[in-house]
Amino acid sequence: MSELWPVIHAYSRRQAIADGVLVELNLAGEAGIPWPTAITTAAREEAIAWDESNRGIQDESGRAWDLLICTRFAMARQPREQLVEHRIPVTVHRVPNIARATVARPLQLVAYIGPGDDGEPVVTVMLPDED
Repeated sequence: MSELWPVIHAYSRRQAIADGVLVELNLAGEAGIPWPTAITTAAREEAIAWDESNRGIQDESGRAWDLLICTRFAMARQPREQLVEHRIPVTVHRVPNIARATVARPLQLVAYIGPGDDGEPVVTVMLPDED
């Protein structure tokens, strides 16, 4: 119970992943991000999703890797004391997931490092207008 208000309902990160609201990015550790990392479905659609009918040599695993590397470098630019509980801007240059698109365009995202279900640090990548 909060000091001011009783908690009526809580929605855990575990539940959000099970419901598909968040998608785990399992390669985060290999990309140099030391904490469990997930992305919102809206951000995933913009940054990672790739329709195989679009021409080109891209695929979702490569796009996810690019996102993770950009996230790691954005985190590395932050002072250590500003990592936890801060919204870190991340820019990913990606080809939009539309037919005949070939030019990479910048996409602004945010990486939020905060407490997970058990208080451990976790990273959530999202669009700037998401919370």
